[in-house]
Amino acid sequence: MFRTTEAAETGHKRSKYEKQGEFILYRMNIYKPSPTFVLDTSDLVLGSQLERELSSLDDAGLDDVMRESIYRLLDELNLSPFKVDVLRRNINWEIRD
Repeated sequence: MFRTTEAAETGHKRSKYEKQGEFILYRMNIYKPSPTFVLDTSDLVLGSQLERELSSLDDAGLDDVMRESIYRLLDELNLSPFKVDVLRRNINWEIRD
């Protein structure tokens, strides 16, 4: 679960991706181009089933999977009573070493 409001109550420490997601969430519809969500290759477990599945996708399939995954994280972080309208087409992502 990526809820940040429970951090004070449960002691949940926010991940770097949650922090990055919050930063991007409130800027993605304002900045042109929208900020890029950066994933580190060091966070992917080498030889894992996830890595094999991601590497088997073509570029369009990988883009769909990544945008949907990031969208779900942003949706979990979107706790404001005035929700940000997150458009999947505005999500930019990149995997870095």
